[in-house]
Amino acid sequence: MEISREGQIKSREGGANESLRKESVTDWYAIPVWYADYLPESVPVGTSALEMDRINARFNILSEGEQQQYFPALSRHLVEMMSDFGLEDGKPAYDAFIADPVSSKFFRQEYERRLAADPVMMKLLAKMGMAPKHSDLNAPANKS
Repeated sequence: MEISREGQIKSREGGANESLRKESVTDWYAIPVWYADYLPESVPVGTSALEMDRINARFNILSEGEQQQYFPALSRHLVEMMSDFGLEDGKPAYDAFIADPVSSKFFRQEYERRLAADPVMMKLLAKMGMAPKHSDLNAPANKS
């Protein structure tokens, strides 16, 4: 799964106006920005290999074997979190991850806690110069 930088920006900008428009079924399958931050950016057709390497340099640092660990683990942690909280794809996930800012913040923190508890993921994220963004990863998650 990839989300373009333009899509990430639109998602961030659209957050404030989300309640002003009616969401469509395609919105229900959007990737939350906090998840997309851990994925390579998609690039327009015709982008040179050099430019693609520059845009996604942090992912190119991983060996093929490390990439085969990283990307499935990202997905596994998301799927397990959804299962643990009884969330299904589509509108339930959209509401929890995107439409409701309080819920989205909770699930971002919960997802990042899960990444932080995975030593292999932390090693790979550190190698890429990334880390879960939430500063209070050790505090218990409190969903109101």
